[in-house]
Amino acid sequence: MEFSELDSRFHRTLNAATGNRFMDGFQDSISLIFHFHYRWSNKNQVERIILAIREHLEIIDAILDRDQVGALQALERHLGTANQTFVASIQRD
Repeated sequence: MEFSELDSRFHRTLNAATGNRFMDGFQDSISLIFHFHYRWSNKNQVERIILAIREHLEIIDAILDRDQVGALQALERHLGTANQTFVASIQRD
């Protein structure tokens, strides 16, 4: 539960930085889909959380270093991981 709240805050902060009001509203939809509609399997939950935290820290580090390329690469990795998790969640029996 604590990770879910921190994860949501992290993504809301990134979305708010875009200055795009659509992204703020979109975050609500993303949270609904990812955290409520698709009930994640508890299998590998700790590993998924650890990976997400590492990816979040990579993004934060790149932003603080003003490394735009590194930040974009870290964001793309994080989106790839999220996509893999999402696909795995809808393919399970």
